[in-house]
Amino acid sequence: MFRHHAGRAFALGLALRLLLVAAAVPVVYAQWFLPFLANAWHVFGVDPWTAFLAGGGAPRAFPYGPLYLAAFAPLTGLGLLVSARWGAVGLSLSVLAFDLLLFAVLRWLLKPEHRWTVVYAYWLSPIVLYINYWHGQLDVFPVAIMTTGFVFLRERHFGRAGVAFGLATAAKMSMGIAIPFVWMYTLAARRIRAKAPRLIAANLLGLLVLLPCLASSGFRTMVLETPERDKAFSLTIGYGDHLIYVMPVVFLALLIAIWRMRRFNFAILMNAVGMGFFVLFLLTPASPGWSLWLMPFLVFHLARGSRSSWLLAAAFAVVFVLFHAGASSGAATLVADGQGAGPWSPRTMNLLLSLYVAAGGLIAFRMGLNGVVRDPFFRATRRPLVLGIAGDSGAGKDTLAAALGQVFGANATSQVSGDDYHSWDRQKPMWRAMTHLHPAANDLRRFEHDIMALRDGHVVEVPHYDHRVGRMTKPHRIAPTDVIVASGLHALFSPELAAAYDLGIFLDMDRGLRIFLKLQRDTLVRGHHAKTVLASIERREPDSQRFIEPQRDHAGLVLSLQPLDRHQLAAGPTSAAPIRMALRVSVRQNRDLDRLTRILVSIAGMTILPVERSDGWQTIEVSGAATTNDIIAASRRLVPEMADFLSLTPQWQEGLIGVMQLAVLDQLSQALATIRES
Repeated sequence: MFRHHAGRAFALGLALRLLLVAAAVPVVYAQWFLPFLANAWHVFGVDPWTAFLAGGGAPRAFPYGPLYLAAFAPLTGLGLLVSARWGAVGLSLSVLAFDLLLFAVLRWLLKPEHRWTVVYAYWLSPIVLYINYWHGQLDVFPVAIMTTGFVFLRERHFGRAGVAFGLATAAKMSMGIAIPFVWMYTLAARRIRAKAPRLIAANLLGLLVLLPCLASSGFRTMVLETPERDKAFSLTIGYGDHLIYVMPVVFLALLIAIWRMRRFNFAILMNAVGMGFFVLFLLTPASPGWSLWLMPFLVFHLARGSRSSWLLAAAFAVVFVLFHAGASSGAATLVADGQGAGPWSPRTMNLLLSLYVAAGGLIAFRMGLNGVVRDPFFRATRRPLVLGIAGDSGAGKDTLAAALGQVFGANATSQVSGDDYHSWDRQKPMWRAMTHLHPAANDLRRFEHDIMALRDGHVVEVPHYDHRVGRMTKPHRIAPTDVIVASGLHALFSPELAAAYDLGIFLDMDRGLRIFLKLQRDTLVRGHHAKTVLASIERREPDSQRFIEPQRDHAGLVLSLQPLDRHQLAAGPTSAAPIRMALRVSVRQNRDLDRLTRILVSIAGMTILPVERSDGWQTIEVSGAATTNDIIAASRRLVPEMADFLSLTPQWQEGLIGVMQLAVLDQLSQALATIRES
């Protein structure tokens, strides 16, 4: 209901703002900001901070740097050319401009279905109206810059994001609270870690705007040496003859806790930064304007919050405004001078303060609980994602494993190949009595141990089998990453290992096509003779039926390539003509293929035929030519919720390999949804 009335609510909020701009002059305007800005216009081109102090100005009049001056001086100065009252109007209109900017940026930050939230959680917020237009603080300016940085970060524009965070911190040093969280976000996620140096360098670049001002004694006095910097050390606990500063300790503990999680997505980042700002706001005697720092994170929290979250936020806003109506200066109007104390008794003031601190603490707690600990991404990634790919020799296990590594990213994917666990070199006489498809010919216990160890976050040292020479070569180390892809003849052989996968995949290629492709690979790539390859296939067939094909029952997804024209197979493996194929995608009845079917037809223009199965599986057959761009477009529609798991630049394949990538991600998404709900 609320989203349908959002337009009217926005008009109401705008009308209230224009009314306050016209009728109210905040006391801090007249006492602090206007005298400084008027003096800055008179000494244009000269150090305004030193000049203001030399003229007897109050050191607390304008505790802001050059960015604030550039943002608020133009309209204020034009108004001052008429009168002091019009100067106040110009300053309020400047605030309104950045208020509108922050509103627009917050809408940009949220998904389209949540953008109505900004109207009620921000635009009509009593805190925003009070701080911007009645109490008269200017914090909306750096908050708008900082929030723009988060939008750039979400869109993966790391350089722009870094500059925005640097500029926000240069405008108001407190905005730097966000920077350590942002750095942790880029450093912890393997898929974006390479972008961290660019973001950090851009942060420093944004801060450089302050460098010329550091030579000004007036700037240092008014901006860098303000009394507010000591508020972080106001709340203390006695410790013998010394004191423990509560806020820094709690903030450091929060940073350590977030860093130890090591698994971030953008939603977790926003909630973590919001908790950081709440710690600063609640554990210090915060100035009223600091409440505006909380608003982007409160809006983000409420966009996915329950009714109780909204009620708690509303209570926090109302009690906060009631408290500061009695504790802080307001605005001069035709009926009030804004200087008088509020109507509350000391006990009422203490009660209001206790209530808004309690409400704020509960909001921060819910951000941590619902926005971090219970976040679907965090719950799904408390351990790495583990995929198992099994199938007969030549079925395409390595091809699919490589294609999946390309979408998850090389830095975020560990590849484990079952071929590395063969028990003997190719020349050993044991192969005369046993084929590679027999479990006893492979060290499956070590294979299972290594995958489980990687799943539990341990580094493993694995052997390496070189197919070119048929020998075991120097072992290599594999470190745990965000995604582990295990492929091999027996990847689903062990029921315990199969149960440990987030998704088990079985490649069940048409036998004639598999023989054709295996001949191509083993003769053209591995240098074997065709007769030797065919003899090996025939010799392995009993073991394939006994040990490989039953693994299909342990899979959650079966992919089977089928030839569209069997006459092409008769041309032999040296034929240059590409084999026309279709892909059969089979999932269990408790999984869904409808979304994949609709998107492959509507976006990729592929042909989908249902295949009737009666053994608890549902199957579709996919054919047609899909371009890489088709697959990219389909992925954005099919699995948007998987974006946090994918590489910054996933490499999608064309054709049926690309369809396989989509099918795996679709089923993995459904499997993760089950984990989140459990």
